[in-house]
Amino acid sequence: MKKIFILISIFILAFSLSSCNERSKNEKIEFDHSYFYGMCETSGDLGGGVDPGITNEWIKNATSAIGGIKTFRLWISLGNLFNVDEENNLSFNVKYLNGVKDYVKAVTDAGCDHLLALVTSFIYPSDYSTSTGYVVPDPNEETEYYCEFLSLQARGAKMLLDEVPEIKYFEPANEPELNSCIHKNGYVFGGSASVNSSFYYTDDERSGIILDMCYYIREAIREDHDDRYVLIPSLCNSESTIDFLDLIYRQIESRCFPSFTDYSVTDPDMYFDILNWHPYPTNTKGEIDDEWVDYQKRMYDVAINHSDNGKEVWFTEIGWTDWGNRSDQTRIANNYINMFDKTINELEFVTAVLMFRLTTLATQVASDNGSEENFGIFYNLDDPLYGGEAKEAAYAISKYINKENYDKSKLDNLKK
Repeated sequence: MKKIFILISIFILAFSLSSCNERSKNEKIEFDHSYFYGMCETSGDLGGGVDPGITNEWIKNATSAIGGIKTFRLWISLGNLFNVDEENNLSFNVKYLNGVKDYVKAVTDAGCDHLLALVTSFIYPSDYSTSTGYVVPDPNEETEYYCEFLSLQARGAKMLLDEVPEIKYFEPANEPELNSCIHKNGYVFGGSASVNSSFYYTDDERSGIILDMCYYIREAIREDHDDRYVLIPSLCNSESTIDFLDLIYRQIESRCFPSFTDYSVTDPDMYFDILNWHPYPTNTKGEIDDEWVDYQKRMYDVAINHSDNGKEVWFTEIGWTDWGNRSDQTRIANNYINMFDKTINELEFVTAVLMFRLTTLATQVASDNGSEENFGIFYNLDDPLYGGEAKEAAYAISKYINKENYDKSKLDNLKK
């Protein structure tokens, strides 16, 4: 009798977790756009990915100079933030934690009140050595390590948000469709396909990993706080991305997730609160056109078709590289303004657009062709010719956001 009761209880739980998210495709949803304008930048004070001169203080000053930025994406390495003992208990790396707190204070002082933590490297069991910080233990071949890996990410996320309560939003990984961002142990950065192909996950496998990570992290951070939110890891912007998002929803509906439970959860809200992708234009000129708008709508149609209408979307990265060409600034400034106009007027489900990024790179090499180094609406402080100078896009963005309160002198005064 007891066994029957348990089975019935599990069935009721599974049913309740699968039926609470049925929303009409035609239901009118009111979205909150009060935190629409956002920014991305890594902290030089935390090391890695940006020039050392891009300190938390500079980030504060640059963000303040633009004005009206309400949302900020913080690059945080969980692997650097935590120490793991032999029993896989976590403790903070105090030096790194203090850097994170200073990072957070800088952007809040600049007026940002919606803070998103993006994970830039994972936490691992103490006896598990990895080839990169983006390794995920194989769920099939390394099941015990995978289970502990999920536990560590969830516990780490909760500890971070408990310790730094200004952070309310959490993104478990970046661009997980890419082999370089989620892979098996043994993957080598910079290695050819012939070297790394045996360490790739299939789309079925990586979509399942995403769901497991989202579910357990969300469960942990919302245990005592219903004002904390998980973003689905930022998806890319190709035709295959539409299929990949559809696959994620089909995996939810398959009743196979989350792993390591005796019940299934088929409500997308239990995995992620916010949809998230990087809508970099893919046409040859990198322009915002009707096809770009149509693509965003087709992405959102995937959610609607899986009864997830009304879920808000964040664009956690969008921007343009100038390839180091100073004469290309007007085009980029116009692209930003056109993107804002079309998003506001035609994509009401998008509630936050985070520009990538504040600054160019001067001493860090991030790509083979110079593209990654030349994103940024300010020239890097270490740029030998234009150090600290605001680009034309920074002026255009600030004027667009602040309208009659626009103050050009704030950007002028930020120069080196």
